[in-house]
Amino acid sequence: MKNEMWFVKTSILALAIGASAFTCGGDDSNDPEPPPPPPVKPMLTAVKIIVDSPLTHSEVKNPVRFELSVEGVTIAPATELELGKGYFVFALDGRCTPVNVEIPKDGRHVHVLDGESSPSVNLPIGMREVCVQVAYGDGRAYDGSASLTLYVY
Repeated sequence: MKNEMWFVKTSILALAIGASAFTCGGDDSNDPEPPPPPPVKPMLTAVKIIVDSPLTHSEVKNPVRFELSVEGVTIAPATELELGKGYFVFALDGRCTPVNVEIPKDGRHVHVLDGESSPSVNLPIGMREVCVQVAYGDGRAYDGSASLTLYVY
């Protein structure tokens, strides 16, 4: 009988410990969310940008419609953050951004965030050096660019 009582007490204790493991910790709604994982560093993917229109040294009128194609990535909206996807950015006056560096969001850079491959862009009047690049969804430059000179009137 003594061994049976020991077995019953031990079993009850084990059940109590097991149950407390699931109930201790309180309400999960107050627990902070775990931090997001660090961003994945993209591979240095080389892209080839082809400017089909306008041709370099062309006289153009605003808004300038560009016809672009690219090899090495898929053009997509900036909200698609997958490797191998990106969107076009126009840098005015020949200011290309180095590889894997965030392209500025200022008056000299036009980000085509919707993933358009034939965007219309307003450029300042005069002779303009335009650098076309592709950016990752987070705005960093892929490896590769195309440059052209345009006379905007």
